[in-house]
Amino acid sequence: FWFLPSFHSKIIVRVTIPQAGRVKLTAAQVVEQRRREDGDFNYKLTKRVSKTLSLSESAKLRSSIATARLSEVAPTACGRGGLDGDTWIIETVAAGQYHYINRWVPEKGEVRTIGTELARLVGWQRDIARYQ
Repeated sequence: FWFLPSFHSKIIVRVTIPQAGRVKLTAAQVVEQRRREDGDFNYKLTKRVSKTLSLSESAKLRSSIATARLSEVAPTACGRGGLDGDTWIIETVAAGQYHYINRWVPEKGEVRTIGTELARLVGWQRDIARYQ
């Protein structure tokens, strides 16, 4: 999951779901530090979290992901975007198949639900909520 606001800290959460057992989350929060001469940005890591979920949390997240049926969600909501807001991206790999979903400021739907749940699980729900 990628949470990419236009002008604030970016959040990335990697979810590792084993066949059985507890789910592991690895999260990072970065800020754009300065623009390089080539026009790209340098980033600075400001927070990092690695967390193994409890069996209960793991079961709930597995259920949320299964219910969202992410592999069936359209990759991109066309015609959306802007100068100030946030992009929400979810990438999945299941059974060797890669799937990419991109939303601009989602107010509802699967991307919003899963992204908000992941931010909550790593303790950064306020970092996402303050931009809404």
